[in-house]
Amino acid sequence: MGTTLNGAKPPWGNKPYDYPGSNFKYAGPFTETIQLGNVCLRYPGKSLAWDGVNLRFTNNDEANKLITKGYREGWDIKLSKA
Repeated sequence: MGTTLNGAKPPWGNKPYDYPGSNFKYAGPFTETIQLGNVCLRYPGKSLAWDGVNLRFTNNDEANKLITKGYREGWDIKLSKA
């Protein structure tokens, strides 16, 4: 088994080794890609244009409904644009 850049042995199951297990810079875009693939499976043969900055499809309002859901009053979340 190899070592990481600092010479320590990498823990099992934490690849890539140079990221901690909770690195959102790596996990966020990866999760977004997987979830967008799930939405696209609902629209075979259609082209969906994703606007990553605004977190929405620009050409399909029905697909946008699958990105989020309605929350009951008092349980809603406010998304900030980072």
